[in-house]
Amino acid sequence: TGTTLLERERELAALDDALTDANAGAGRVVLVEAPAGLGKTSLLRAAGEAAGEAGFTCLRARAGELERDFAYGCVRQLLEPVVARADGEERERLFGGAAALSLPLFGPAEACPRPAADGAFSVLHGLYWLLNNLADEGPVALLVDDLHWSDTESLRFLNYLAPRLD
Repeated sequence: TGTTLLERERELAALDDALTDANAGAGRVVLVEAPAGLGKTSLLRAAGEAAGEAGFTCLRARAGELERDFAYGCVRQLLEPVVARADGEERERLFGGAAALSLPLFGPAEACPRPAADGAFSVLHGLYWLLNNLADEGPVALLVDDLHWSDTESLRFLNYLAPRLD
């Protein structure tokens, strides 16, 4: 990568292995955990650069303490740029089938689904299929910095997604 990371060979190799597996169709979750100031953001940036060079669509988000109460905030950061850039035909493809269940998330804020007691399963399912439709074009990397500050609904979605990455 263009970023020089000192003494991070092991971590960079693990990230490279995850990208190789994902590119072969075996999705992976990688969690980088360390105290503040030890280079987690730099590792995430390096992973994003490597993923981009490997042909992945890289979707990025940064959770923040002040956004914790904004339902689906991280999910919207990840996916809104793709949805906003999509023309009519591409938007139809992205939201085709069960992915249509996630469409309210990308409309006006007042239409955004509120947290539900059942975890809004239909929205999670719709988001899964939206990503699945996006992945039809090639591998996708989701990169979330400061995940510990994420809103509950986005965490719930990532937890729902993790065992379904293959």
